[in-house]
Amino acid sequence: MGIKDKAEELKLKAEARSEDIEGTIREKLGDFSDDQQAVEHGQEKQEKADDLRQEAEEK
Repeated sequence: MGIKDKAEELKLKAEARSEDIEGTIREKLGDFSDDQQAVEHGQEKQEKADDLRQEAEEK
């Protein structure tokens, strides 16, 4: 694995972590305010984070 591949993997993992954190926060805030749309948006962010993690692991 070259340096460029490793850098891309780290970038994807960092982006996944960011999406996961944002998704968790949005989901919790939606639960708190009884905003189902916010909960769903947060869950979508977490799914995107899972996809990014999987992509990073495949590289």
